[in-house]
Amino acid sequence: MLSKFKFMVILLVAIVVSFFLGALSFSALSEDFIFRFVIKGNVDVPKPFIGITLTLNITEFKGEKSFKNVAVIDLREARLIKVNIKGATEGDVKICLNGFLVLERVSDGKIYTISMPCMYVKDMKCARVMTIIPGYDAPIKVEAGMYVITLNLYWIAEGSGKVGLVIDIVAI
Repeated sequence: MLSKFKFMVILLVAIVVSFFLGALSFSALSEDFIFRFVIKGNVDVPKPFIGITLTLNITEFKGEKSFKNVAVIDLREARLIKVNIKGATEGDVKICLNGFLVLERVSDGKIYTISMPCMYVKDMKCARVMTIIPGYDAPIKVEAGMYVITLNLYWIAEGSGKVGLVIDIVAI
């Protein structure tokens, strides 16, 4: 059982705490409201475009072109990556375009090669091995590091017009 003295000390502490809490809340309430800013708006910031435009002029039925060390990507951690390709033509163009994407790690020369058979075909035949190609048909795990990219293209084409191709390297 509490003695009278302990009871009085607890009561005094409770009164002091209540006073300070009341004083604090009273001082907050005693401020004069002058003005309030309410900020609303939309955010529509596209992701920055990180890329390069390459020129491919085809003047022969069969050919190849290598774009060596055209880009550098920095993977700060191991990632699953995949190549997505979209293409279009204008005019009377028939084309079968194949390629390889080579990622070479700067620190130790480790190489990842992504084969891209039949990457863009219009009005021609293209035979490819019917297996899942890592990085092309399915993601491939690439270790962390800075990589130099080389793009090798091979084609058979005929006709006259324009061809456009977008090759995206995406992290899954």
